[in-house]
Amino acid sequence: MYIIIIGSKMLTDSLSHSLEKNGNDICIFDRDMDKRNYMNYNHLINRKIRRIPGMEIDCHRLKEAGIEDADILLAITQDDNVNIMVALMAKKMFNVPKVVAMVNDINKVSIYDKFDISIISLLQIETEIFKSIISP
Repeated sequence: MYIIIIGSKMLTDSLSHSLEKNGNDICIFDRDMDKRNYMNYNHLINRKIRRIPGMEIDCHRLKEAGIEDADILLAITQDDNVNIMVALMAKKMFNVPKVVAMVNDINKVSIYDKFDISIISLLQIETEIFKSIISP
C-alpha cells in the first residue's frame, strides 16, 4: 500500500519505519525540512520511505507526494486544524480511500463524524489504558 503521513516527528518516524517493514511505501510530509536536508535525507533512507518538505495543505506538494495514488492518508499532527484540513482535502478533493486523523481536542470529534473520517484520540486511548490498569 502507499501511505502518506502528515505529522509530528517522533510519531511519524516510528510509525513510518514500522509500516515500511510490513512492505508499505511511505511518504512523510515534513514542514521543517529545508531543501538541502530534504535532498540528503532521501538519498540516505530506504527507498520505500521518502520525505516531502513543505506545508501540509499545499495541493502541489500533496500531488508531488502522490496523493492521487495514495491508499491511506494519516493526518497526525499536534494541530487539529491542520489535521482537519488535510483530512478533508484527502477525502473530498483527492478521493483517498482511507483517511485517518488524530484528534487532540475531543470537542472536535463531531467535525470528523460529519465527513466520515476515521479518528484516533490519544486522550481516549490513554483514558482506556488507565481504566484497564486500575480496574479489578
